[in-house]
This record gives sequence, structure tokens and C-alpha cells, in this order.
Amino acid sequence: MDLHQIQNRILNTVQIDTSKIHAWIYNNQSIVFDFLVNDYFISISYATQGQSFNLIERNKSRIGTPSHFSKLVEHLTEKYRTYPQSQNQEKTLWSFKLIEDDWAKIEEKFCEILTNIFAYMGNKLCHIFNVEKNQEIHLSEYLDNPQIEYIGIKGNSNDFFLSYARNHNLSDYVYLLNQKGFLAVEHKMGVSVFRRINKNSYQDLLPYFSDSFHELENVIYTIEAPKLQNAKQKNLLILFSYTNKSNENMIDRYYSHPFPFIANSIMPNTYIIRMADVADAFGSHGLNTQFDENIEDNIQKFIKRMMNIYDIDKENVVICGASSGGTGAVYHGLIGGYKTFAIDPFLGNHDYYGGKDPLYLHSIRQPIAETFRTLPHQINQKLANQVVISTAKVSEFYQDIHKLKAAIPELILCQFDCEKIGKHIDFSNNTVFMSNTIINSLLMGLNVNDVDISL
Repeated sequence: MDLHQIQNRILNTVQIDTSKIHAWIYNNQSIVFDFLVNDYFISISYATQGQSFNLIERNKSRIGTPSHFSKLVEHLTEKYRTYPQSQNQEKTLWSFKLIEDDWAKIEEKFCEILTNIFAYMGNKLCHIFNVEKNQEIHLSEYLDNPQIEYIGIKGNSNDFFLSYARNHNLSDYVYLLNQKGFLAVEHKMGVSVFRRINKNSYQDLLPYFSDSFHELENVIYTIEAPKLQNAKQKNLLILFSYTNKSNENMIDRYYSHPFPFIANSIMPNTYIIRMADVADAFGSHGLNTQFDENIEDNIQKFIKRMMNIYDIDKENVVICGASSGGTGAVYHGLIGGYKTFAIDPFLGNHDYYGGKDPLYLHSIRQPIAETFRTLPHQINQKLANQVVISTAKVSEFYQDIHKLKAAIPELILCQFDCEKIGKHIDFSNNTVFMSNTIINSLLMGLNVNDVDISL
């Protein structure tokens, strides 16, 4: 008994849209068909050992809309009331027995159930494509359809698609998804779910983050109130996230909780804002993308709104970031005329990635190196203290930083050499004491000067 052959016969027989089905075999014991409904999955399977059909709600929707699962169960319960039925206590599994040795009858019943599900669910079911097996599919035709808000994408594995694509020459699909405004919001049963975002309402994405996150001016962020407060000067420390894990969880992908313990060593009356870098596959370093041309303006508006909300003067605002977070910090600090501190920021050296594009940065509006090449000509504000830490000895990003320093002599460069720093990724953990010193100096209005430090 070959379950794959049986499954293929069912797919070839049933009169439904099979592009809305993810078919697979579980442990050579169950024939499984998954359906995508917005951002959650419903599965129908036949288990050979239990001789039962099983309807399963795989996960809960994050968007707060009522699940269609319970209504579907009611519908099928009535359809198959003559069969022995059962439901688990959590009401995520409904089953009915079909004790039958004739596989032709099981296949016939499966086709009937699939037809009933499609007839009941209608256009609520979303498309699921294996981009390697369905190469004849023109994905852009579906992404351009405004009625399609969710789409399931996978390759020939159960891996999260953003990770799988970059290792299997499938990056063009990710670029296309980015350009059309689709972000990965879920991953189940080997299928990555992409949701179309409204670039005028990132608040719609808040359900995919925890309750500690907020949204303002399309920026998703957390806020940490001062541990000590008094009637004197109030400060605002804004932290850009660096590129985090390739993870189906949006928090893990877009938010790195930068400078996690800074509150323990920061001066009193300082509000700490940590921004998520929500854009494209792994964020956009705080820069505009080909899909959303308003990211930079929104961040600048966000900073001003935070200043107004907490009644904080501009000279008491410091913007910080490390690596890709440093990219956003340097850019927005210079554009907005804010005090800035950046740890070895990435300014466009793609040689660092060995000619590849693992973070899908080609979806950003223009090459990052070009952005920083033209940036000095766009600055129309008086420069505040903008400080960058790097080193000529080991940093892969130093040459770009040095070029920016040459174009903007007022930029303060701290060259920091330490035996524990052998490459870019060593910087953040080994400069904590220096970072705290510089950040506090900027908050207190003390001058920081160009310096070479060797430890």
C-alpha cells in the first residue's frame, strides 16, 4: 500500500483547486491535506492505524478574527452523523471512524470530504505553492491580486522559506514577495505564510508581537521608563535593532532587544525606546524599501512624536545602534541632527557577505553604499555629536566608515583596538563599558572627541 500513490490519485480525481492544498504523508501512516485560512492551518487526514478521518486546527490565528474551524466541524458533523464521531477537550481535533478495507472506498470518501470542505469554506482558503515543484506558476500574478492577503510558500523541505531560499537559489521569490509588500508571519507544517501589509497601517502587525510592543507612526517599539525620576532634565535614548535570527517568529526576526542592560548604567530620567526593524525579509536597517518609500520619514516623525509625548528637548535625545542597527542610527542621526552613537555600522560593504545577499538587502530602495555616499549632500541640519566606534585593524566595515568621516569631518571616530575583537561580530560584546561611557557623555552634553584606544 503506497500512500503517496493513493494521495496522488485523490488529487487527480477530486474536482477542487489543488493549489489551495498542501499534501503530505505523515510517518507512512496518514494521508494529510493542509489548508491555509488567513494565518492559520486546518488539516484533514486519514490515519491507517486508527482507521479514522481527522480534522485538525493546527494553530490559532494571530489577527483576532473568529476561527472557521468550529463552524466547519459543525458542518461535517451533520454531514457524517451516521459515523462514530469524537472531539478532543480543546476542540482542536474532530474525528470520525471509517473502518474499511477497500481503499477505493476510502479514496472515494476522501474526495467527498475534500469537496465538502471546499464547498463550505469557499474563497476563505488561501493558495499554497511549492515554488520548486510549481515552477510554471507566475507568482507575481497572485501577489498583484489585491484580494489575496495571505499566501503559503515552501520549497522542497520543511524549512522556513526565508532561510531555505537563500541556500537554494530561490532568492528571487523573496525579492518578489518583499517588493509586493508580503511579510512572513507564520510557519507551520513546512509552509511559510506571507501576509500582505498595508504600508499605511503597521498597527495591523501588532498581534504578531507581544503585549509589550506599541505602534506609532508605523514604527513598532517597546518603551522602558526611567528607573529613577526627578524634576530635572528628561532624556530619550532611541535604540535601533540589529539584524536578528532567521526565525518564523516576527519578534525574533525584527527585534533584537538592543543594549538589554543599559538601564542599569544609564543616567536618571532617561526613557529607553527600542524599535523593531519591520520591513522586507529581515528588516531594512531603518531605510526605505522598494515597497515602502515612507520608512525614513515615519522614523523621523516617530522620534519627534516621542519627544513631544515625554516633553524632551532635542539636545537630550540620543540615537544608538550596532551593526545594521548602527546603519539606521547613523543615517537618522545625521538626517535629523540628533546626537548619535553607532558601533561598527554597516554602510554598504557587500563584500562582507561574500558576494551573496543573505539578508535580502537588494530589496532596499537603493544600495546602502550609495545612500551613504550621497548622504553628506543631503544634510541640512546643524550636526550634533555623532560618534562611531570601529577599528582599521579588523573591521570589515571600517573603509566605508572612514569614507563617511572624510566627507563629514565633524563625525567623531573612536578607533578601538582590543585583542578580543577579531572581526565585526565581536564588537558589541567587547565595547559595553565604552558604549555606556559614550552614551552617558552624550546624554549629559559632554563633548566626545576623535580618539584612538588600544587595549
